Amino acid sequence: MEKKEKYLKEKIDRTVSKHEMLRQGDHVIMGISGGPDSLTMFLYFLMVARERGLFLHAVHVNHMLRGEDADSDQKFVEKLCQNTRVSLRSVRFDCAKYAKDRNMTLEEAGRKVRYESFDEEARRIVSEGADEGSVKIATAHNLDDQAETILLRVLRGTGTDGLAGIQYMTKDEAGFWRIRPMLDISRAEIREYCEEQGLVPREDKTNEDTMYSRNRIRKELMPVLETYNPKVREALARLAGSAEEDRAYFRNAAEDAAARAVTEIGEGYLILSGKVLRELPGAVRKRLYVQALSELGFKEDFTYAHLSKADELLRGDSPSAKILLPHGFYITRRYEDLKFASPEAGQQDHAPSGLDVSIGTPEDAAELLKRKKGKAAAFDLKKFREKYGESAEERLELRTREPGDTISVRTGGGDSASGKQFGRKKIQDLFVDRKVPKDARDEIRYVTCGIDVLFIPESPWAGLRAQYAADLCFGENTKEVLLVETFWAL
Repeated sequence: MEKKEKYLKEKIDRTVSKHEMLRQGDHVIMGISGGPDSLTMFLYFLMVARERGLFLHAVHVNHMLRGEDADSDQKFVEKLCQNTRVSLRSVRFDCAKYAKDRNMTLEEAGRKVRYESFDEEARRIVSEGADEGSVKIATAHNLDDQAETILLRVLRGTGTDGLAGIQYMTKDEAGFWRIRPMLDISRAEIREYCEEQGLVPREDKTNEDTMYSRNRIRKELMPVLETYNPKVREALARLAGSAEEDRAYFRNAAEDAAARAVTEIGEGYLILSGKVLRELPGAVRKRLYVQALSELGFKEDFTYAHLSKADELLRGDSPSAKILLPHGFYITRRYEDLKFASPEAGQQDHAPSGLDVSIGTPEDAAELLKRKKGKAAAFDLKKFREKYGESAEERLELRTREPGDTISVRTGGGDSASGKQFGRKKIQDLFVDRKVPKDARDEIRYVTCGIDVLFIPESPWAGLRAQYAADLCFGENTKEVLLVETFWAL
């Protein structure tokens, strides 16, 4: 084993051991582009596969962006794997078309499809009997990538968590571990190793294009910083390690706070107690915002500015203000609390979707109201028909609010015979009095006859108890009852 090869192997071994990346018998899926970084990682795993009992698999993605160069990269990787008897999943996809169809940047589209391809290979391995925890997806991020990532985030206005940079190990959305064993190796060390071994890796010419921010940092900013500190990469890596320790501490504190702060979790949304949030230190509170958004699937593209706006929302005067986030996510005030929601958080799933109307006895009414408390209503049929006409029950409908909707309420004065005991209340005023969140009001469905509201089923997600038309309630002299039952789609 030559000097540089031995040095590099020992250095990567230390990283792998320190972060407990591998276990005996693991399946390692290597993302191989054919460039210096991934080729070096590939050869490292070939060296240690026998001693560690590893099963090696490779994935190459041809983004079809560089014409013949991309095809040559693919052939290079296919020949490499064929010569070393490593199984290969080779994927071709039109990155430009994919990005355009989904309104994404080329970088975002490429990253998404690469990791989807890694996960597909991981699922294949699991389907053949491997334990999910034994499958590791290895990418060749190096020390320079770490330094450039931190600088890029600083320039974009990151919070302190962003200073943690690229992590040595993370779990992806599919549940598989991603490992980065090369993260302590510099690009210069990789090139020296390739030269010593007489390797001729593929070169991606787009890495020279300063149109991309990361390339500008590498080619223009980093050389300037090196005049101040020749070991600026190592210094930034130490900063990342320190920031990660702080992030882990505050993340645990936020998880503890979540146990007190989360008051409600629904389909595509969750609500945090404003009272608890206001008591938390800012560092914990903002991380709780991040955790709430991550729980809903919003894990990228939010910035410190978004977190600051959430704080402004919490402390502002408006009880129903709202801020919009990328990808359709949003945060809104619910009086004192904050609601975090995904694009799929439409309240329709919580509101009734159907209506059943029938006629029965007071005994039937008692049984129904007990069985479907808050989701059914019963009215004096005679009163109902005297007010709305014969067969008016056929005109009942389940809908959301419209201008002019009112419901009968008790006024507390007069006698029932004269009818002065009842008045009409606008649904808008009822919602305000009951502190129904503004973003929920248009989603609540209720039973109406024209603009008269007869029954509003309970809506716990909106903080609203069931409401009934007071002038139609049945009593001891009622002989027939109009039964109204709402139901929810499965």
